[in-house]
Amino acid sequence: MTLDEAYQLLDQNLMHNNPVFLKMDDRNEVLVVCSTDTSQPFSMIENVTSQAIASKSAYLQSNTLSDRGIEQLGKILEPVLPTGDMASQIAWRRFTRQSNVIMVLDDDQVILRVMGHMLKNYGQVETFADAKEFLSAYQRLAPNIVFLDIHLQGEGERGTNVASLLCEKVDPGAYPVMISADAVKTNVIESKFKGAKGFIGKPVNADALGRHVMGSPMLYQRY
Repeated sequence: MTLDEAYQLLDQNLMHNNPVFLKMDDRNEVLVVCSTDTSQPFSMIENVTSQAIASKSAYLQSNTLSDRGIEQLGKILEPVLPTGDMASQIAWRRFTRQSNVIMVLDDDQVILRVMGHMLKNYGQVETFADAKEFLSAYQRLAPNIVFLDIHLQGEGERGTNVASLLCEKVDPGAYPVMISADAVKTNVIESKFKGAKGFIGKPVNADALGRHVMGSPMLYQRY
């Protein structure tokens, strides 16, 4: 049986488990990730491969997406990641880190200290007062969520432009939430148009911040 034939066979037998396949021809392997609350999919894979492939030519290994499973998946995927793809590298760091990073951009140092204190129980909090420094650190930190002030120091500097840049050119998985004391309708509409996933009026409060953190699909662990 060829790798393509094995791939097609698995696809047919796991169609009800929403499978995702990665076929690695150079390693003669197929990675299968599927949703389940039982061991049935793995048993099905074992049965299919044992019937169609000689027992000594196929090796199966399974795990859940627990810390150990993520670590195992990371070892499988790392060699095939495109080295020049910034978005893939950010997603990779976020996926394998097994912890949360929250970035905050605001030119008011008081706001940064307050938000840092309010958010510290959700993960590592990194604060920035300068948009260029924020963007420079984004790829390295690969945050699970970012909070951006709309009005930043400097002519033409707006947090909504930072949000747009993140979503369109840096990280398709970015989850920016805007913060502003100026919660007029035009700012809310602009924020949504530029890619923001939420809007919080100032003064910020811990409950509102927490709801947005917990609402991020990029969050590693639910607190």
